[in-house]
Amino acid sequence: MTAIQPFYLPFGDGHLAGDCLGRTAQVLCLHGAGQSHRGRFHWLREGLWQRGIGSLALDMPGHGDSAGSLRQSSLRERTEQALRVLATQPWAAPLTVVGASMSGYTALRLSTAVPVANLVLMVPAAYHREAYPLRFDQGFTELIRQPGSWRASDAWERLQAFRGNLLLLSGQEDEVIPAEVLQRYEQHARQAASVTHLRFACGHQLNGYLAQRPAAARQVIEQIAGWYR
Repeated sequence: MTAIQPFYLPFGDGHLAGDCLGRTAQVLCLHGAGQSHRGRFHWLREGLWQRGIGSLALDMPGHGDSAGSLRQSSLRERTEQALRVLATQPWAAPLTVVGASMSGYTALRLSTAVPVANLVLMVPAAYHREAYPLRFDQGFTELIRQPGSWRASDAWERLQAFRGNLLLLSGQEDEVIPAEVLQRYEQHARQAASVTHLRFACGHQLNGYLAQRPAAARQVIEQIAGWYR
């Protein structure tokens, strides 16, 4: 990529590392959990940049180039980290937030905190409303592993309030996110200006799948770019 402007922001006992592709971003990319990092979005960000759309991406603590503890973080902190980036880095409306897996939920939380015009939720997770403040090493895992705990998520009411464009991206063979979660994301977007659901013949690692399949990647990129034409 060209025109990359890296940034480092203090957060807690560590720092957030990230970059802005372009002088002003219109897209914020939020990676998932596990071994994920902002580099997973290279295919998407480069494709958008070629169409004149800048983007922001960060590594959350415990991921990529950021410093800090993943285990001592929480869903609440991930939302606060994304808000910190938006408060300190150059972006312009209309804002699109792309959230993968765990950060699909984070993207939805952001939509009620800042003016988000478009949501791209990639294999998005949903969590019991009481999981939001829990540290990952203090009760979070035990709560979300309770069967069907996601049914008590605040994601559904937040999605009902969203009035922008929604793009859902799912894997037909997802071994992590139950199919009913994706169905609920689609069903509760009643007030959205538009809802598009693209399904791909893959499992939960959708970013990796799209990075290796230019035709499928272009389908996603053009859908997002169409919001800026």
